[in-house]
Amino acid sequence: MSKKRMILLALCICLFGAMLVVPDLALGADGGVENAGGKLGQILGDWGRQIFVGIVALVAVFFLIQRKYTDLAIFGLAALFVGWLAMSPDGVANAGRDLLNSIVGG
Repeated sequence: MSKKRMILLALCICLFGAMLVVPDLALGADGGVENAGGKLGQILGDWGRQIFVGIVALVAVFFLIQRKYTDLAIFGLAALFVGWLAMSPDGVANAGRDLLNSIVGG
């Protein structure tokens, strides 16, 4: 059996195994096929959050090992701000609206 066929077979087995482990997610049991895009968006959003937190943690450990505490504090504040903007768009919109109302007086 060629190497390409072995890789394809392994990929098919992994996908089939994933469907067995998480059948509700794979088959869209709670929302049907018409909600598959929303479910996919939710899954990718969850993965994105986890990857973001993991990268932030690795960079923070890098700063801690090198004892660059000022850089760590600046990076932590920047990561907190970016995380707030990216992961809570409704909260950002409400905060912007409140700020504008307090400035304009409306």
